[in-house]
Amino acid sequence: MTSFRTRSTPPASTNQWNPALLALVERLGRANVFVNVHESGSWDDTKAALAELDAELEVRGVPRSVVTSNVTHQDELEANRPAQGVALPKGWIVPSKGAKPEMRRIPFLA
Repeated sequence: MTSFRTRSTPPASTNQWNPALLALVERLGRANVFVNVHESGSWDDTKAALAELDAELEVRGVPRSVVTSNVTHQDELEANRPAQGVALPKGWIVPSKGAKPEMRRIPFLA
């Protein structure tokens, strides 16, 4: 298993990620790999890069799941933010005194 977390990634990182992952897939053997990617609300060219990766994995016959979403962390915060002074649901924090409650990034991705 390999994991890559990115947020507003510079193009150089995106351009290096796909070839590196494809090389790893070849090294491990296409039949020994399942690529699972979940992207949400990128503000850069991540969706396009993942579409290219998905297409290349398909050509190579690599089992995979590549999911993209237009929902951003900010969208999720605004739609589900608990009122101030109310007991916070699991996965929510108040980062500093007087700040609005925020959802931790990991529960959002889960």
